[in-house]
Amino acid sequence: AAVGAAANATLSALDQVATLTADDYVPGGGAAYPDSDLGHALRDAAQLIKADIGARVITIDEGDWDMHADLGRVDGGWMHDKLTDLAGALAAFGTDLGSGLDQVTLVTMSEFGRRVEENESAGVDHGWGNCMFVLGGHVVTDVHGDWPTLAPDRLTDGDLTVTTDYRAVLADVLTNRTGASVEQIQSVFPGYSGGSLGITTP
Repeated sequence: AAVGAAANATLSALDQVATLTADDYVPGGGAAYPDSDLGHALRDAAQLIKADIGARVITIDEGDWDMHADLGRVDGGWMHDKLTDLAGALAAFGTDLGSGLDQVTLVTMSEFGRRVEENESAGVDHGWGNCMFVLGGHVVTDVHGDWPTLAPDRLTDGDLTVTTDYRAVLADVLTNRTGASVEQIQSVFPGYSGGSLGITTP
């Protein structure tokens, strides 16, 4: 019975989603999404959220960040263009949702980090250096976590020293924004027992 109810709810949600047409959607607040895969995906997510059909979690995958060569510089190039797209898409998403952003928490994360030193191909290989962004309601605006600096004696085998477990960020959001209990957090992240980082508030 439980499986049947979940299946019916899923089919009902899919029927509702099928009625949403991206071509007819007008973003709120004059938001202008970048004409990119990420811009389109976040626009669709905003449309889905505003349709209020019961979506609790939306995931978006964004590729083309594996910059082993030709990373670029601060004023142009591969990384510059990707970050510009990311910034524009996130800004448009926030503008589009308006006051509805108070009910949403957006988290960005990567499956891998990068090393500190540039390689011989003017890129950066896989390493530990990483960051996560959190946008939305009840977010405490700040830089959270400890910055180990890039001083050579503070690196770990040439990598940025890890100071924050990514699970701590997600656990903070789940606790404060969904009311998840300690037991529920541990069922999502077995073996994790860290405390809240104070990134979000209930």
